[in-house]
Amino acid sequence: MKYFFLILLAYVCFGQLSGQGVLISPDNGNPDEDALLELRSTSQGFLPPRLDRAQRDIILNPPNGLVIYNTSTSRLNVFDTVANEWVELGPAPEADPAVTPTQSITLSSGHFHARESNDVYISAVGQGGANITTGVGGLVAPFHLPVGSRITGITFYYRDRTSAAEMSLSLTQEFLGSGFFNTVANFTTGVVNASPDWTNSGPVNVDHVVSGSAGYTLVAYSTSWSGDLHIKGAVISYTLPTN
Repeated sequence: MKYFFLILLAYVCFGQLSGQGVLISPDNGNPDEDALLELRSTSQGFLPPRLDRAQRDIILNPPNGLVIYNTSTSRLNVFDTVANEWVELGPAPEADPAVTPTQSITLSSGHFHARESNDVYISAVGQGGANITTGVGGLVAPFHLPVGSRITGITFYYRDRTSAAEMSLSLTQEFLGSGFFNTVANFTTGVVNASPDWTNSGPVNVDHVVSGSAGYTLVAYSTSWSGDLHIKGAVISYTLPTN
C-alpha cells in the first residue's frame, strides 16, 4: 500500500495523468501516448535499484525483464527467464583484431650459388648441402616476396663440422640503382659450435617490410670454407600486405 501512495504523491507533485499513461516531469505536459510511464527531465536521470551481486541473487523468482543496477560490476542487469539468468548490459565486446596469416618460403641448398666468380662450389639438395670447395667467398640465394610483405623471422639450416671456422648467415637487401647493401638479419654459427650433425639457427626474429626498390638474398659467408661448412637451406616467415 505504501508504494501506491508514493506513486500517487509523485503524480500529485510532478505528474500529469492521461489515460493509462503517467508523466513525471517538473513541467506540465502529457506523456507519450505509447508510454505507460514517461520520465521527462533535462537535468536529472533515472536511478534504478542498486544491488550488489549477492543481493541480486537472493531475489526469488525474478520476473522477465526485471532491471537492477549491479554495483559489483557497475552494469545494468536484466533478468531473462528464457535463459534463467541475469543478463549484463554494457558496451559491446571489442572485436578480435584481424589476424594476418603467416606465410613461409623455403629455400633449399639448390637455391644457393657462389657469390664470387672464382669460387668453386657444390650445391645439392641431398645430405651434402651447399658449400665452397675452393675459395673463401660466399654463397647467395635470391628470393622474391610481394612488396609490402613483412618478414617476421628466418631459420637457417646448416652444418658446421669444425671449430677452425665459423659461418655467417644473413638476410640482406640490395638497393637497386645504388648497389648499397643492408643486412636485415644476421646469425653466426660460432667456432665453439662445431658439430658433425645438421642443426638450425632457431627462429631469428625479423621485423622488416619488403621494399619495392630493393632485391633480397640470403647470404652464407665465411673467411675460411676449409672448415667444412655447409648450408642446407632456410625458411623465411612473412605476412602479406594488409591492403
